[in-house]
Formats: sequence, structure tokens, C-alpha cells
Amino acid sequence: MNKEKSALIHELCSRIAVEQDHKKFLVLVEELNRLLSADDHHFRVGNTERKIPERNFVEKDQIAENDER
Repeated sequence: MNKEKSALIHELCSRIAVEQDHKKFLVLVEELNRLLSADDHHFRVGNTERKIPERNFVEKDQIAENDER
């Protein structure tokens, strides 16, 4: 795992730990799961090239926009 991906995972975990809104919490957990699953998939198939998936995790503003819809 590279430093950038590790930092993203750390930030997600920090946000999950304090999130009070259930919907936002689930979005963050799903994103963390996606990042970890992608890493696990690369490990299982023996891919030595570890890339961060194209989509970045959902920003706080995007969660608020989704709640308004």
C-alpha cells in the first residue's frame, strides 16, 4: 500500500469514528470497504502494481448534496 492510499484510509477512518449521521456514516464505511477490497483483490490475484482506484472517496460537501436530493 502506498503512502497516498494509506493517508486516504486513515482520513476515512478518522471521519467514520466521529460521524453522527447514519447515512453519511454508511457512505464513508462503504468507501473504506471499497478501498480495502480493491487492495485485497490486487493481493489475491498477485498483482504487484498497487494503484489507488480511480474514484476518490466522497467529500463532505458531496454527502450533504446527496442528502438534499
